[in-house]
Amino acid sequence: ISQEYVKEMDKLYQENQALKTENTQVRADLEQERQDKANIQKSNDALSAKISGAAVYKAYSIHSAGYNVSKKGEEEATDKASRVKRIKTSFVLGENSLIEAGPVNVYCRVSVPSGKVITPGSSDTYSFVHDGQRLQYTAKKVVNYNNKSQNVSLSWDLMSDDKAVKGRYVVQIFTDDQLLGESSFTLK
Repeated sequence: ISQEYVKEMDKLYQENQALKTENTQVRADLEQERQDKANIQKSNDALSAKISGAAVYKAYSIHSAGYNVSKKGEEEATDKASRVKRIKTSFVLGENSLIEAGPVNVYCRVSVPSGKVITPGSSDTYSFVHDGQRLQYTAKKVVNYNNKSQNVSLSWDLMSDDKAVKGRYVVQIFTDDQLLGESSFTLK
């Protein structure tokens, strides 16, 4: 009986050693899987950040100028302040498949040579928030963005009693989330 107990104890000892070895291997594999998961998560976070950085609107070929408008409604670009009746900005809103399609608010801010922004009114109705600041805009347009390049044009007609002044005008283009770009023109 005692020899049987010794054999049984040896067998249990060997099985226990095998289970210990297997347990050590399983723990090592589990730790490796956790590290792999953490690395994959870091990689996914980095890719998400890159995609977020790439999912922005781009504007190019921004052109702003003063225009004389004939009685027939025809526009002619001019650099003479005395002839300007309209300030117009045109640009191409670039293609980006990473942005969700839909309506986009586009704001145009025109600063006269003194630095003041031309605006249709002084209330918050004619303003938007950018980087925590409330900014006045000159013109606004809602563009139905469909992930394709689109030509966009915004204009501001001077009131009949207003006159353009000589100097450098700065035009900035914004969406609700970002500054798209800026241009300038000079009137003589």
